[in-house]
Order: sequence, then C-alpha cells, then structure tokens
Amino acid sequence: RRQAGGAKDPRLAGRRQRPGRVLGGGGMGEVEHDVGSGGQRGDIQPQRIDGFDCHGASVRPGRGLARWDNPSMSGVPSPALRLILGSTSRYRQELLRRLHVPFEVSAPDVDETPHAGEAPAALALRLALAKAHAVARQAGIGAVVIGSDQVADVDGEPIGKPGTHERAVAQLRAMSGREIVFQTAVAVVRADIGFERALLAPVRVRFRTLGDAEIERYLELEQPYDCAGSAKSETLGIALLSAIESDDPTALVGLPLIRTCELLRAAGLDPVLLAGMSP
Repeated sequence: RRQAGGAKDPRLAGRRQRPGRVLGGGGMGEVEHDVGSGGQRGDIQPQRIDGFDCHGASVRPGRGLARWDNPSMSGVPSPALRLILGSTSRYRQELLRRLHVPFEVSAPDVDETPHAGEAPAALALRLALAKAHAVARQAGIGAVVIGSDQVADVDGEPIGKPGTHERAVAQLRAMSGREIVFQTAVAVVRADIGFERALLAPVRVRFRTLGDAEIERYLELEQPYDCAGSAKSETLGIALLSAIESDDPTALVGLPLIRTCELLRAAGLDPVLLAGMSP
C-alpha cells in the first residue's frame, strides 16, 4: 500500500500480505486511457481506465457468495459481496449467465446523450462507468456493479441504437460494404473500497454490400432496434457480415466477458470460485 506521492505506508513496514485464496486482476497489456478522453483511430488497442485500486483486499468463498477481508479493518464484519449487472439488456444478462455466477439486475438511470465532439470510444467508456456508478450509489456496502455500453464508430461519429425502423435502415445503408468499429466498454465499481475501472473491447466488423430488399427482410425478421448499429450478430445479422476481428469473443453482443472477469477479479470477486453458488 502506498500513500500520496508514492511513499510506502510506514504502518505496513515489515508486514507480509496475507496469502489470498483468489488471484487479483492481472493486466492484459491494456493502454491506459483517461475517462472522457477521445479515442484514437488506426490500430485498435484494448484500453483501460484506472480509478482507485483495491487496497489489501482478498476474497474467499463462503455461504453462497464471496466474502472480502481487509486486514486494516480487523474486528469489522465482512459483508457478503453482491454482484449486480447495471443493465436491463437481455443480451448482457444472457452473456453474464454463461459464467454461472449469481447476480442481480438493476436499471441505471443515465443520460446517454453524447457530449459535443465526443469520440465513440470515449463515449462508450464514459457511459459504462456512469451506469456502474449510478447503480452502485444505491446498492450499499459489498456491491460489485458491472456497467457496459456499446457505440458503433462510423468515421469517428458515434452510432447508437436505432430505436425505429427508419433509422435502422439508414444505419445499415451507411455501413453497407464498409468496415466499422464497435466500441464495447465494460466497467466495474465497488464503492465500499473505492474501486472503479473500465476497459474497452473494440471489435472491427466488415459488412457485405447490402441491398435494400436484404436490409428490409433482415429488419422484418430480427427487429434489432435495441442494438447499436442495428447489428444483431448472434442471430441472422451474422449473414450481413464478411468478417469480425476481436480478442474478446462476446464483445460484439454487448458484454466482453474476458475483460469482465478481469475486472471482477481486480474488485475482489473471482468468477471461477463464485460459479455455481446459490445467491
């Protein structure tokens, strides 16, 4: 543990950290990225926003949920950790269920309007953190909250959910025959220890050249009006594409699970140890 300015805390001199039963989050070579800063075009690199870090926290399973133990808080009862998905998206809920971990769902109250001149990557990162914070403020001690957002990047302009048939048609026409980057961000906030961090999982997608009849038929069958860029790749939308490039396979659907697991470990909750436990 370090104090402001990087000096070691004298109270910890000579003290060995208690071996944890769960490994903390390991880095994946992400480039540090400040909240709200503009994304860079060109080579797509995973990005990280570091907030506060977990200080001396370790985790162990117990009575259905993971528990945390902070050695600086001896004598204070360790509350059970609660995993909360700050999203009502059925796609993200289905993805998180793949981990077999117990979790709650809470709708974040967040204004998703882009700021003037805000780059798609910066927008996705900001909204993912904002959603996690909005839920964490209401959740109380021991809540580990996941927030996520996805923005399609078309020539540096953010493209969100179409909402209507007409806008979906316009989006697909604009993306026809082109390469688009879907900027998918995930954030984890654990307010009781001051932990907040977000990662970006860019996905490069190449669309085939699409005819109007093909677009209309796809929209009639899938109605992807709640999907960024009208692209529902997990079903018929995959037929509109010629290639997908990503290092986090579920990112295009809306929740990058590799990065999600990394953030959960860093926040003191190991999905592997929590999997299969009852809420």
